[in-house]
Amino acid sequence: ARLVRGRWFSADKREALLLLSAAVPATDGFGARALLEHIEACVARSPVPLETRTVAAHRHTVSNETVIRRDVMRIFFAASLGFLALALLCFRDIRALVLLVLPAFAILLSIALSSLLLAELSYFIAGMSAVLVGIAIDYAIHVYVAQRTGGATAVASVAKPVAAGALTTISVFFAFFFSTVPGYTQLAVFSIAGLAICLCLSLFFLPHLVANRCARWNAWTPRFGTARSPAGRRLLTGLWAVGLGLLVLSASRLDFATDLDQFDGSEQAVRDDEAWFRRVWGGRGETGMLVVEGDALEPVLRRNDRIARHARERFGPGTLATFSDLWPSQQTRALRLERWRQFWAAQGPGIVADLEAAAARQGFAQDAFQPFLDWAGNGEAKAGTPDTPLLNRIQERFLQQEGETVRAISFFEDSESRRRQLTNLTTEEPPSAYLVSRQALGDAISEAIWRESVRLSLLAAALILATLFALMRNLRLALLALAPMATGLAAMLGLPPLLGMSLNAASIIAAMIVIGLCLDYGIFIVYCEHRRARHGTPLSVTLSALTTLVGAGALLAASHPAMFSIGVTLICGVAAGWLCAVGVVPALFAITERKERGSS
Repeated sequence: ARLVRGRWFSADKREALLLLSAAVPATDGFGARALLEHIEACVARSPVPLETRTVAAHRHTVSNETVIRRDVMRIFFAASLGFLALALLCFRDIRALVLLVLPAFAILLSIALSSLLLAELSYFIAGMSAVLVGIAIDYAIHVYVAQRTGGATAVASVAKPVAAGALTTISVFFAFFFSTVPGYTQLAVFSIAGLAICLCLSLFFLPHLVANRCARWNAWTPRFGTARSPAGRRLLTGLWAVGLGLLVLSASRLDFATDLDQFDGSEQAVRDDEAWFRRVWGGRGETGMLVVEGDALEPVLRRNDRIARHARERFGPGTLATFSDLWPSQQTRALRLERWRQFWAAQGPGIVADLEAAAARQGFAQDAFQPFLDWAGNGEAKAGTPDTPLLNRIQERFLQQEGETVRAISFFEDSESRRRQLTNLTTEEPPSAYLVSRQALGDAISEAIWRESVRLSLLAAALILATLFALMRNLRLALLALAPMATGLAAMLGLPPLLGMSLNAASIIAAMIVIGLCLDYGIFIVYCEHRRARHGTPLSVTLSALTTLVGAGALLAASHPAMFSIGVTLICGVAAGWLCAVGVVPALFAITERKERGSS
């Protein structure tokens, strides 16, 4: 960059750089949009045509909201087509679209209720509506299938497992209330309200809507043929155990993505402008900051000098771009001045004689170097920084003062090795020195999310087990109902490494949903086997899984990486949980029932 008349220009002087200080936080979506519109309006008022590019974190905020809002429309369109296809192909009755209308109505009521309770609802949570519809529609499907296969009696018989499945799923989302992440609280309120409303509509409204209006079905039971014989059941459970073990083994190689790009779905134009900025103004890679903080300028500059000196001595020159190289602390300048005076006292007379002789030969005036000679032994290291236009411009980037807090900022290449080196330096100056790094921030966020996820998972597991045992009151049946959940989780954790993918923060939300859904499938099938119920439960579980897969598959149409990741995770977990529920659980039930009878 070149400084021309107090303004920064590029090397070829074709671009000028304006550094704007924004009062709007980058996380304020509405404020960021207003800020960018104001900048565009200012450019439009220019008397000459200008080509401008804005590079700011605010653009990422606005772009992410735009992408998510577009994704929400795309997801609902794809999900609606999928649900319509299911209604025509599987239910063979256009009136079955009421199964989609009920959850959609419940979700709309949930959005309204959440807005009243929370005052705001993020676009990301709204984008989860398609998935929540896929969950909530399960209750309507079970009641619908029971009504068409057995009438009011069948509906009464499935009311308990439907309610049990809803309560266990609600207990999963209830765990999010204990999270410190505001978005998780939004998800909890939104999901619990939607599921509760849909459960009530399914049990108390849907039977009256379907009764005596549709022809009865002969319930189809989707089971694997090998599960009908004892040998087939043993073979099936053996294959399931082997597959589960392989998935658990694969899950041990699972990576947790820490890159912040997993949260950033900004449009390509934003990334192109940032790439252009780096080409013109430099900065080929990510840049981190080493911050030294204090309540006065001189102590901050001293600590900054000490860190810069240690960085040069240990890791070589060029480790830090620091203000210390240009203007060190008063203490450092005083020490250097004292060494200069000692040198000048010893060598000065000879230097002055040589200088005067050379000046005479070159035709210099006799007093040409007198100002230098007057200063040479009488310099003073003054406090603060000199008030010059050039130094003031540079100082803006390296020194900050907010109230009584002063910060000296040095810049470094944001690589793992460099961060490790500088972290060791900052530990020598606690707590006034610290690193600000995009990569380190991603690592810290991922670690915090991982700890939060483990805590919420343990809490959700406790709530699930308590709810499940309270409803089923039988250890064997409860463990059988947990088999699809264990299989779904194993697939969700074990398949990504096989597909070359990694788990990220968004996948944690999907994991909780997989737990609730697969547990529902287990409860329904176990209840069906235990009660010898023949009211189409396996069929309704299959249709429920299909609707969920349609909702999750719609997320694959999203361009935002977080939503796409949730879609992939849901598909892996739900598909595996369904296969276990309709194929393995009946075989396990028969095997354990025979052993239980034999032991009794």
